[in-house]
Amino acid sequence: MQFGVVLYNIINPVNITYRNLPTIKPKKEEAKATEEKAQEGVNSNLPQTPDVLDEKQKRREFPNGNAVAIDYAKNKINISQILTDFRSTISAIATPPKIMEEIEGYLKIIDTESAKETPNKDIIRTNLKYASQITDNYISETLEKESKVVENWIDALFLQRIVYKANPEDVNEAYKIKIEKSAKIEDAKQRGIEAKEQKEQDKTSFISILKEAKAEKSDLKVAFSKCTEALNLAKKMGNPEYIAAAHLERAKILDKCDYPRLAVSEFARATNCNDHNIKTHAHLGLAQIYDDYGEFEGAKENYHEAVAQSGEGNNMTGQTLALKGLGTLYANKFDMQNTQMFNDLALISMEDVQNENIKARTYKRIADDYSYLGENKKALNYLKLSTEIFNNQENKALRAENLEKNYTMASDLMGKLGNDSKAKSLLLKARLAKLSA
Repeated sequence: MQFGVVLYNIINPVNITYRNLPTIKPKKEEAKATEEKAQEGVNSNLPQTPDVLDEKQKRREFPNGNAVAIDYAKNKINISQILTDFRSTISAIATPPKIMEEIEGYLKIIDTESAKETPNKDIIRTNLKYASQITDNYISETLEKESKVVENWIDALFLQRIVYKANPEDVNEAYKIKIEKSAKIEDAKQRGIEAKEQKEQDKTSFISILKEAKAEKSDLKVAFSKCTEALNLAKKMGNPEYIAAAHLERAKILDKCDYPRLAVSEFARATNCNDHNIKTHAHLGLAQIYDDYGEFEGAKENYHEAVAQSGEGNNMTGQTLALKGLGTLYANKFDMQNTQMFNDLALISMEDVQNENIKARTYKRIADDYSYLGENKKALNYLKLSTEIFNNQENKALRAENLEKNYTMASDLMGKLGNDSKAKSLLLKARLAKLSA
């Protein structure tokens, strides 16, 4: 059978005889001539046999090659028997529980309707059709080949005399089915299981390789090679998100190695996916490169796109970085109004950020903006907030490095404000912080 099980008396009804074509008796005066012509194989007074009937005019060939004889005197079948056969069929083809539940929903409607004294024929027939179509969809997906074998069976049954009032005791032996499992659907299921296992294995391998690439800090060539290996695996899987993730990591390495054109190309490829977080970081990378090379419009466009993507992905860290990037972009153009607007938006976004390091660096970058614009008091205020967070860093080396930079900057700002004694005190703190590493 098409879907891997042999269903006797289930797909193609048996013991049903088609009506013979009527024989037209010749007129009395033409009887002799007709008899002679019949002996010659010519019978011009009889209607021609339709193509759908075979030469015996009693049997019909179904698409699977089975010859089926239909006897309308014995074609009565009770709805209970049809439901039993249907349930036996979906069980035989190992229908998954979720699909089984959906099919059962329609069969139970038929159970309820057929239990009534006067069942509604249309309700029963409609739900049988729905159940058959769902079953065929499962068969088609399993065998990767279109199948309508169950729907065809139901259509064939509709041509018979169905008793819609349920009676489990009313069994027509001529329609009683036998189910023999073949290897076809089991093989298809096994292939599906193996494909799923391979997919999971490839997924695990991809994640592991990319993780190794990110962890490789000392040899960027090795890291890039691992990213390329991950990219090839992602392409094999055909997963757009994994492909984009691999391009993103390759772009970061190329950017670190000062290959801006190649990095831009990889960042751009990383945007070709539906993952908002990957797209956020890809646009941030593009914006920073354009900013570094004085491409204001390119940087602005990508920062704005990063804001949009981070919003869609509920990535408040990404959104904070993008808004802060726009603030710095306008600060470099001495645009105080837009600088303050985007920095304030970054601070609002940062309220939902849990990463303390991101918060400290954001405050530090805002301080840099205001220092560049000559707003030294504002710069000192944000630098103080940054220093308070850095002072609680667990990593001793990073804490010392960040505190040295902040105290040095604060000393410079105090000097510009004319407070030399405070400037010297802060410079001493910077030196002590360096020594504490």
